[in-house]
Amino acid sequence: MECRFFPTILAFQNFFHTEGKDLFLPVKGLEKNKKFPATGEINGLKTRSAIRPGMIKDIIRIPIFQGNYDAEGTNPILNNLINEVIITGETFPKLLPEGSDVNIIIKVDRSQLMKFSAYFPSIEHTEELEIEIKPTVPLEIDELQKELLKAKRNAHKLGSPDVEKSIEALEEKFENKKGSEPGRMEVLEGLRKELLKLDSAEKVAEWPKVKQELKDTFYELEDLIEKIKINSVNEELNIDIIESHSEEYRKSIEHIIQNKDTKSAKELTEEIVGVSIELRNAITGGDVDRRRLEYHDKEFNNLQWKDKNKARQLVNQGLRLISEGKMSQLKPLLHQIWEIRIDPDGDRDTLV
Repeated sequence: MECRFFPTILAFQNFFHTEGKDLFLPVKGLEKNKKFPATGEINGLKTRSAIRPGMIKDIIRIPIFQGNYDAEGTNPILNNLINEVIITGETFPKLLPEGSDVNIIIKVDRSQLMKFSAYFPSIEHTEELEIEIKPTVPLEIDELQKELLKAKRNAHKLGSPDVEKSIEALEEKFENKKGSEPGRMEVLEGLRKELLKLDSAEKVAEWPKVKQELKDTFYELEDLIEKIKINSVNEELNIDIIESHSEEYRKSIEHIIQNKDTKSAKELTEEIVGVSIELRNAITGGDVDRRRLEYHDKEFNNLQWKDKNKARQLVNQGLRLISEGKMSQLKPLLHQIWEIRIDPDGDRDTLV
């Protein structure tokens, strides 16, 4: 019997918080050279907007890519878009809140037919459909032109004259061949090679800053812990557990620096900042939460809300708690406020 293998990697476009943009997320189980039949799975993705039952206009877009550049966190343009799964609220039995989990399974049989399944555990609902692998087509003229310009600007910013010169040559080729699909595909493949070089240059240029930010953030946490120990600020804090976590951070930082792991450095920096903020909140009797609540009151009309009336009620409730000196009760209220805020960054109908 003939043995068939998956010729390329299969991946989604996913929003990465640390980078603030949509990047490449390979599907585990559908790697290059995987033998058919194969099953790929990604769990714990999040929706970025609420989906109302019966609403066709409420959508989740899941772009699916196929290609050879399988590094997580790279630019999706390095690979080919084979389809875009669209899920609407039409068949949803109930409201799917923003930030809900999505577990995705893709099964590929020997004929390379793909069966897609998205399970939403919070509402116990599954969407299933078959995926057609669309023929590879180049970017449209305007889109490719924008990508060339963006790449050239980035090359100039990173101080990569050789790449900038290569992209200028691609722009000339684009002007001559933009009218034909094979010509645009030739330009796109050339652009992808230069983007790979830029991706490496960007990581090299970014690393010193990311490393220093990680170290500075950790040193600030250490200083804060030392001040708490000296002043015995809050007896309810278990300083032994806090110091144990700090030591774990130190070991992780050593490993990250040794491997020059920019992605992990950003993620750990974000985590340490969160811990420091919560420690400050604890030793100040909830003052950080007070300022968070007052910020939402001050900026209320400038923020975007899923339910503005409910948000106003929650903020007013928080203001009453502050006036009564009950800062310890603000945390659960703030969580409710955050749940109905709309994050303006990125496309709201993709996954995160």
